[in-house]
Amino acid sequence: MTGNWLCWLYQYGLGGLLFLGILGSAVQTRALRLDSPSDRRLLIILLIGFFAFLTIHGLWIAAVQ
Repeated sequence: MTGNWLCWLYQYGLGGLLFLGILGSAVQTRALRLDSPSDRRLLIILLIGFFAFLTIHGLWIAAVQ
């Protein structure tokens, strides 16, 4: 594993845990209500965005190596 992949793993591993923890906290405190269609849509958009960046960044690293 090269330095680029270790950085990618750290960024999306630790960052993903923090991101999911914050989303979980928002759901638990009812700041993000899953019974609201707009809040569910926001949650889905945030998760798709995170995984899209994760994938695009990984593909970019793979392409330059």
